[in-house]
Amino acid sequence: MNTYQGDNVMKKRSYKHLSLASGFLLSLSLLVPGYSSSVSAESKALTDIQGHWAQSTIEQWINQGLASGYKDQTFKPNNSITRAEFMTLANKALGYSEKSTQSFGDVSASAWFKDEVSKAHAAGYISGYNDGTIRPQNPVTRQEVAAMIAKMAKLDTSVSLNNIDRFQDDSKTPTWSKNVIQAVVAQGFMKGYPDQTFQPTRSITRAEAIATLQGLVLVKTNTNVTYDEAGTYGPQTGSETVNGDVSVTKAGVTLQNLVVKGDLYLAEGIGEGEVVLQNVTVQGNVLVQGGGANSITLIDSLLENVTVNKKNGAVRLLAKGKTNIENVTLESGAKLEEAELSAGGFTQVTISDKVVAQSVVTLNGTFEVLVLNASNISLDLVKGSVTNFTVNEAAKGSLINLAEQTNVANLTIKAPVKVTGKGSIDKANIEVNGVTVEQQPGTLNLAEAITAFIAGVEAKATQAQVPAGGGGGGGGGAPGSGVVEQVTPSATFSVPGASSDDGTHFDVSKTTKIEYLNLNLNTESEVEIVDVLRKDGTTSILDLIRIYRPELKETMPAGSERINLLEMFGLTGFDGGVAAGNFAPFVDGTMIIKVKLTNTKDASKVTEYTVKVNIVN
Repeated sequence: MNTYQGDNVMKKRSYKHLSLASGFLLSLSLLVPGYSSSVSAESKALTDIQGHWAQSTIEQWINQGLASGYKDQTFKPNNSITRAEFMTLANKALGYSEKSTQSFGDVSASAWFKDEVSKAHAAGYISGYNDGTIRPQNPVTRQEVAAMIAKMAKLDTSVSLNNIDRFQDDSKTPTWSKNVIQAVVAQGFMKGYPDQTFQPTRSITRAEAIATLQGLVLVKTNTNVTYDEAGTYGPQTGSETVNGDVSVTKAGVTLQNLVVKGDLYLAEGIGEGEVVLQNVTVQGNVLVQGGGANSITLIDSLLENVTVNKKNGAVRLLAKGKTNIENVTLESGAKLEEAELSAGGFTQVTISDKVVAQSVVTLNGTFEVLVLNASNISLDLVKGSVTNFTVNEAAKGSLINLAEQTNVANLTIKAPVKVTGKGSIDKANIEVNGVTVEQQPGTLNLAEAITAFIAGVEAKATQAQVPAGGGGGGGGGAPGSGVVEQVTPSATFSVPGASSDDGTHFDVSKTTKIEYLNLNLNTESEVEIVDVLRKDGTTSILDLIRIYRPELKETMPAGSERINLLEMFGLTGFDGGVAAGNFAPFVDGTMIIKVKLTNTKDASKVTEYTVKVNIVN
């Protein structure tokens, strides 16, 4: 006789604690005729569960008051149960109390199970047969239980899952139940037999029913969950809530459509592997201890506080879609990256003094707040921008590299560090000696008696605030601060939805909606559209542009700004932009925009750019 692999039915989901609300306590003796009237029978008194595959599960349920044995001191774990009895178990365990007005031809008004059938129908996990019956007294089969569990757990059963092993009797499984069986097996709610069969038409036993329902009850009540096998967990549609903590201990795990009310642990067991969070909200803290160079992918997820602490090597956190991560604390080297992001991203990142020397932190994205507290590390901003960047006293000896076309709006340095690269800095406040900055900031403020090397030149604080490029009046200024010569303006450009290799030449599909040409300025500048050319590079349509936008010159502050392309071409009134193909007739498929930047504080500082937007099929 085959033995059901059920004592380990939740192998993929390991539950550390069982803590069920008293309202969910299930006393079979009070609910189902034929069960013992005692709800306090000790599991050790039962004579027929010793050595049974489900012994520990049955004992757990009995000790929690969720099940009981018969008067003859047996549990009869291998006996079948009826459809009505299974509904009774599920309703009480999962707290279903609302009743439906639906009637069934084989459920009389006086039947003991009338209310339970009504609750099951209201909960949406049973609907009855085509002949108007519910067949409550029939033994419930394993495929019927799979269908009910799938509905209770809101699993997607519309498609066949190809990522789980097929059972030997899959070809004999009725078509209607194949997808539901695959769905509940994929989620770990049910398992097969040692001979690799599922036996869908076989009546489910008491032990199997309890083991199956236990997994669902624990997911829907207060529990800590561990995912220790590769796979996808969480409903295909809707959302599932885990009221406790969640741990992922193996690589290859995808969590989807989950709300975690506790903490999330991405453990060392992940190693250099990958984990995906898709539409996951974590209300507690997230601790990342595992993952490699292509490791933790966050898609449309909301995380409040994330701490990265990996013993060996750097872990990568990739934010996509509408992912929002409020606070990240790095206690080890890491790479934080934003890609295909439509909203959110990394808000505040703190690099802790726990990060060991010679570690590397790589940033790629738009960061509102960045705080560096680690000494003798390398920090690389390879793409994107930082609004407020503070280098605290503990960061002595660190190297900060700002790649070309990156931008830091406000940089405050309180430790002797070196800043390299071709990225721009709008404003730098230096409060300590021994600082080297290869770039020329738009504005440089030096604290009293401070000397720094800026753009290859030694800069010293003066006793008065001196306007850039102007003469130095005496007295009355801000003691102990100085401002150096204004910089030549520069900008980085982007077109949402377009691709680019160099930041000035963009390819965009004709069906992609565009609205703005975005630019990130290193200093306040007068931005002028000097000319707009067609694809041939010589035919100007500037006169056409002036019909819709006579003024093609505007003063813009340092930071992120934008040029309204719709306004330039008279395509106003379209919320969210228009398909790029609408511009094609004006420009013969390629729009060439010549942009001139002039520093508003020093008109001699001028930069011109040629931006090309190629509209492709």
